[in-house]
Amino acid sequence: MTIQELDYFIEVARVGSIGQAGANLYVSPQAISKAIKNLENSLKHELFSRNSKGVRLTVFGEAFLQEVLPIMQSINGLSDFGKKYSIKEDNSLRVYLDTINSYSYRVNLFTQQYRCEHPGIAIRSESVRITSDQPLHDDLCDIMFLCNRPGLVNAQKCECFTLFSSNTVAIANRKHPICNTTLLHWSGFSGIPVFLRSEEVYYAQSIINKCVNSGFYPNLSYRGDMMLDPFYFVANNDGIAFVPDFVAEFFMKLSPEICVLDFDTGIVTDYIFAVRRSEKKERKERIEHYINYVECRLKSNGRVMAIF
Repeated sequence: MTIQELDYFIEVARVGSIGQAGANLYVSPQAISKAIKNLENSLKHELFSRNSKGVRLTVFGEAFLQEVLPIMQSINGLSDFGKKYSIKEDNSLRVYLDTINSYSYRVNLFTQQYRCEHPGIAIRSESVRITSDQPLHDDLCDIMFLCNRPGLVNAQKCECFTLFSSNTVAIANRKHPICNTTLLHWSGFSGIPVFLRSEEVYYAQSIINKCVNSGFYPNLSYRGDMMLDPFYFVANNDGIAFVPDFVAEFFMKLSPEICVLDFDTGIVTDYIFAVRRSEKKERKERIEHYINYVECRLKSNGRVMAIF
């Protein structure tokens, strides 16, 4: 008596036809008949009575079916568990890379950091062309790095994403335990989804670059265009980013057209600045003029807030 024979028996009992059962299971009717015959020889009882319309269970066959069904359900459950375990818990992190970002410097830095923090976890990466309507399934991957496109996150309907730069989005599967540790902290995923214009990312990033490169803030680790410690942006309508709830609520109440940067070292908030949207040239001049003031305050580890 084998599991395959029991599978054949259950299917024949379900459809009442050896020929139809064979078609459903993609095996020949002869193979089905042979399996049923082997079962009947093992049990020393007939399982089906045959008539012109097909087959029907005997009294013994009906009783045997009731015994077999819960056993086979348990076996199928164990098989599903094995498949799930091999996908989700095999000490690997599955990464999909949009073909545009396959050789992205920031992605390479993330994988390097991840290997350092989780030496026992293998990273399986694959370069694919990911479309905006391609969902993040549990059995697909754990993290996607995509080229930012209009409507991307709305199409994904995904809670866990972050803006790596003005043109790269990382979308993570929150159900993955690994993503809930290193990745969420490293990329600053915690918070609420808000929107940001790409040019405002550029201007805000220029201040971070200036501050880090100046040496006034030596405790920061800088990786390409991404900080080790989370930083957040707030604005309205275009692009994507994450901010802590209280920062978003506070500044959004001030004005729906405010761009906010909250840089948190993990100890204290050293500065917060907000830039009201205006003409690009005017905003750029004001931010560049403001850089020196920010750097001076960073020397004393103080807090800076300015609204233009």
